[in-house]
Amino acid sequence: MTGAPGFRCAIAPRAPICRALSWGLGVVTIALSLRVVADTARYLSFEPHFGFLLERPLLSADRLWLACFYVHVAGGTICLVSAPLLLWNGLTGRSIRLHRAIGRVHAVAALGWTGPTGLYLAPFAKGGLAGRIGFLVLGVAFCASTVLGVLAIRRRDLRRHVAWMLRSYALILSAVTFRVLHLALHGLGVAPEPAYVVCTWSSLALALAAGEFMIRWFGRAAASSAVAGDMP
Repeated sequence: MTGAPGFRCAIAPRAPICRALSWGLGVVTIALSLRVVADTARYLSFEPHFGFLLERPLLSADRLWLACFYVHVAGGTICLVSAPLLLWNGLTGRSIRLHRAIGRVHAVAALGWTGPTGLYLAPFAKGGLAGRIGFLVLGVAFCASTVLGVLAIRRRDLRRHVAWMLRSYALILSAVTFRVLHLALHGLGVAPEPAYVVCTWSSLALALAAGEFMIRWFGRAAASSAVAGDMP
């Protein structure tokens, strides 16, 4: 889109306690996301001495699997960083050009890197069949929601664009909730295999619920207060 003068996505007025809650949840979410980014970005040093790779020596020796793993990590890092920037810029209406530029980077990272490699890696996931299916469902849902969001804005359907991209962002955040749950279950002494399955499906369920919550919280206000400009 170009910067149409009428375009503005703003959070609808809410009670102070609601605004405080929104900011609080946002700060916690971004802080946890940055922690995940910092932890996973270490793999981009391409050193083989990190825990996840050491646990999978046979797969780590497979060049295709390893290449997909690194691309997945890089794409996921970009998505975790770019998604909150898109959400903030979209809600505040700061700059259409900036939103479009970041959105293109995000779409390439999501649909060119993270999504396809995630689908390839899913059959090799830990947690047995249940874990593999969980990651496959997550990958399909993430790709589908992002594609639908991109197609919606190409049709100038801002309401559906906002809704699908909020769902996509919620699915990205499943990487964060997975790690939080995994740490909690590890602290409770739950065995690794069942803990992995529980974390996979729980983070997916929470992501789906969070996406619908964000649509109700942000989506209507954003779409109703925006006017779509020209498509790129």
